[in-house]
This record gives sequence, C-alpha cells and structure tokens, in this order.
Amino acid sequence: RALGDQLALVLERDRLLRTATDAEVYRQTERLRQTLLAAVSHDLRSPLAAIKASVSDLLEEGVTRSPDQQREALEAIDSESDRLNALIANLLDMSRIEAGVLRARVETVDLSDAVATSARNVSRVWPDLTLRDRVEDGVMVQADPVFLDRVLTNLLDNAARSAKAAASDVEVTSKQTDGRVTIRVI
Repeated sequence: RALGDQLALVLERDRLLRTATDAEVYRQTERLRQTLLAAVSHDLRSPLAAIKASVSDLLEEGVTRSPDQQREALEAIDSESDRLNALIANLLDMSRIEAGVLRARVETVDLSDAVATSARNVSRVWPDLTLRDRVEDGVMVQADPVFLDRVLTNLLDNAARSAKAAASDVEVTSKQTDGRVTIRVI
C-alpha cells in the first residue's frame, strides 16, 4: 500500500510538472506575441505616417510647390507604400506559416541573383544607402526563392535602417564551407 501511495504521488507530481511547464510555455508565447504585436504596430505606423504627411502636404491649398518638390513627395508616397505592402505581406505569410498553409517549395537558387534582387528592392526604399554586394557568383543554394527573398530583403532593410542611424554602409558577403553557405549582412 505504501508503494502504491508513493507511486501515486510521483505520478501526480509528474502531472503537475507537465501542467506547470505547459503554463510557462503559454506565458512565454503570449509575451512573445505581445512583443511582436507592439513591434509590428510600430512598423506599420511609420510608413502610414509618412504617406499621410506627404499626401496632406500635397493637398494643402494655397501652397505652391515646384515640380521637384511634388515629385519628391510622390516618390516618398510610392516608397512608403511599397514598404507598407511588404510589411503586410510578411505578416500574412507569417500567419499562413503558423497555420501550416504556406510551405516552403525548395529548389536550386542562384544566391548572387537572389541577393541582387533583394538589394534592388531595398535600394528603392533607401536610395541614399551604399550597399556593397560581395557575394560569390555561381553559388547555388537549396531554398524557397520567395522565402529567401523575404529573408534577405528583411535583413537588408534592417541593416539599412541601422546604417542610416550610424551613417555607415551595408555589405553583403557569402562564404561556402562544407556544402553550407553563410550569408553575412554587415
């Protein structure tokens, strides 16, 4: 009987430990979701505020603007709209990935082409950015081309934002070792 009581206590302790572990995982997941939501709402507000300011400026009556000033405002609207579109696409893709609806379609991708495409996309948003692409030509990787573009564009966009604040340049390099490719955004 004593052995049975001890076994029951061990089983109950294990059940309580699993329950406590599940509760902790849930708590950390919720904290991560709240942090992500705060970051996303900030990221969405920035392009919206820039678009709204540019449109309000253009619509203001009684103010004459040169064609260059009008073009600059329209280019800002275009750039920030692209940025907002990319943010929303990333959010939608993230929710599809979590739901298991969006899956990677892995194929052979030319890394230098992928980096060049992402660099062009980022250069449209950050035209004053000096971005040096030092990725080796002919390096082929196994990846989903859409996901790879998203990841590279996000990394380069984050680097561009940091580089602008630090008044520095961005450099992309690659290194192939033992069948693995490492991409560095500096």
